[in-house]
Amino acid sequence: MNVLFLDFDGVLNTVDHNPVLPPPPFRPEPMSLDWLAYQLNPVLCNRVTRIAEQSGAALVLSTTWRNRFPLPRLATLMGSLGMPMPAGSTPLLPGGSREMEIKHWLQQASPMRWCVLDDDELHIDHLVQTNDHISVSDEDVERCLQILRSNS
Repeated sequence: MNVLFLDFDGVLNTVDHNPVLPPPPFRPEPMSLDWLAYQLNPVLCNRVTRIAEQSGAALVLSTTWRNRFPLPRLATLMGSLGMPMPAGSTPLLPGGSREMEIKHWLQQASPMRWCVLDDDELHIDHLVQTNDHISVSDEDVERCLQILRSNS
């Protein structure tokens, strides 16, 4: 099994992202699925989908969004943007860093190949760090695919 650990902010959107919401009365309610969908860039979502499809990787959410929204809601959001359903998420460990949460998940599941796609500077192997002003680029996609095809 291949796994792609996925962050949202700085990967599926940029720090400069300022979504253009429709005018009232068509504006979605804050925190609704429609509102959340405006927070993510469909082009960037397609790039992550390409990684999953071309590598056969399951998506495991390591994003902080999992602290605020239940996995089924995030899965619905991802599906509405044409992304594969996540296979799960990393655990929320008390006082745990993202690295600790990913390592804990890896110890439990032991995937064959894995990659971490995140804008943060994490101290973990197989990291593809995005530029949070650009987010996931075509070059990042290729680096992820290379990792998912070669590491063990």
